[in-house]
Amino acid sequence: MKNYTLLPDEVLLFEGSCYLHDENRKLYNAMTVSMDTQCLLTNLSLIFVSTIKRAFQKPEIKVKKFPVNEIKMYNGTPQIKQTSKEFIIYFRSCEVTFDFLSATDSFRFNNQAMELLTGKSVTARSAEKVKSTLDLVDNTLGINTAGTVQAALNKGVARTAVGILGKALPGGRMTRTALGLASNLLNASQNQPAANAPSASEADSLETLKKLKELADAGVITQEEFDAKKKQILHL
Repeated sequence: MKNYTLLPDEVLLFEGSCYLHDENRKLYNAMTVSMDTQCLLTNLSLIFVSTIKRAFQKPEIKVKKFPVNEIKMYNGTPQIKQTSKEFIIYFRSCEVTFDFLSATDSFRFNNQAMELLTGKSVTARSAEKVKSTLDLVDNTLGINTAGTVQAALNKGVARTAVGILGKALPGGRMTRTALGLASNLLNASQNQPAANAPSASEADSLETLKKLKELADAGVITQEEFDAKKKQILHL
């Protein structure tokens, strides 16, 4: 690692090439011949080390540091906005915008930053989101989506999960409907494009089933009444 020395209690977590918006633009406008910027993420700081090259001059090194404990948090989520390779990080005193030159570096940085700031990687956080969504669907519909998928996979059937559930196992249509609802809810929670978001009718159906399940659990309606209404709502 060139041009930066770690502190005694500092550990390097990530290093990659990037374009630091404000700094690069300012220097290019000042007739800079070229500028290479390295983004470093340590357990203490987000660091940008820029090597500035001008004609007939010795290269200049500029270092900008931002303490990671100054990154804003909301409900346990770091305020880091990512759009493809571009990142905007919101610190208490400023905003920092930069682009990575490769998609791989973009993914690696995001994963390391999330793990550093939350104690969990992006993959682990996504797995928890998937589990909580499937739990909601399962509790509402009274099925075991994950267990059904695992049972199908254990049989070695080489099809997609939805295809397996629809053709290889009893009750496939209900489970397929549950998987569709779960997928749409996950897309909505992860800010996917509107085309993938759950429709109003799907959201209303799930909410109605949730309320009916609560009534059945409380003994207000019978299990048979709940099952009949569930089939009616899901068009089974």
